[in-house]
Amino acid sequence: MNLYRGVVMLEIKFNKRFEWKDLPSLPEIEAEAAKLAKDINVGETLFFREHGVKSEAEYKRRAMAAGIISKHSHVGWNSWDETAKNIEFIYNELKRRGSYITRFGFILDWVMGVPAAHRGKLPKGTGLILNTPEEWAALGQIVPVQPHMSDHMIGSPNALTSMTATAVSRKRSRIVSGPQNRNRSESSQWPFSALTTSPLVTCR
Repeated sequence: MNLYRGVVMLEIKFNKRFEWKDLPSLPEIEAEAAKLAKDINVGETLFFREHGVKSEAEYKRRAMAAGIISKHSHVGWNSWDETAKNIEFIYNELKRRGSYITRFGFILDWVMGVPAAHRGKLPKGTGLILNTPEEWAALGQIVPVQPHMSDHMIGSPNALTSMTATAVSRKRSRIVSGPQNRNRSESSQWPFSALTTSPLVTCR
């Protein structure tokens, strides 16, 4: 500690893991992002289909113009079956009572922020883990409520992989509805009969 004019000053030391000068420039980052984005097409969730929009931003602009309040709720269970069953129940119960919700924030497991190759070294938490593009896509096909995921994705070691999986899965998101729906197409196999995690934490 240092003393400056009678005030104790904490000494802060930075332990850098890389040199700032070695980081890519903004034009390099933008070029790499453009290269990744060119093969990604945003697909259609049930929410997009029901409201006739191409993005959540488009829906929100319409809602603001019409004076409609968007409602968000964070939800989280550590198995796919529970997740699907409960968000279907919440949506239907709100509708029965004359209310609504426009977005579910899914609480995914903290290991989602770590590359899959390294997850075996870490304790799994209590959140849902998505393993395949089909699992990502299915979140937007249970009820017409827009899925929202970001904790353990943005700014994490696995952020690029997760965000790419989200976008690619939307491209494939033609899996129609959830486990209660018996009118799925032959190619739409419900992928989560037993997707669970061991009890032990928590995607914005």
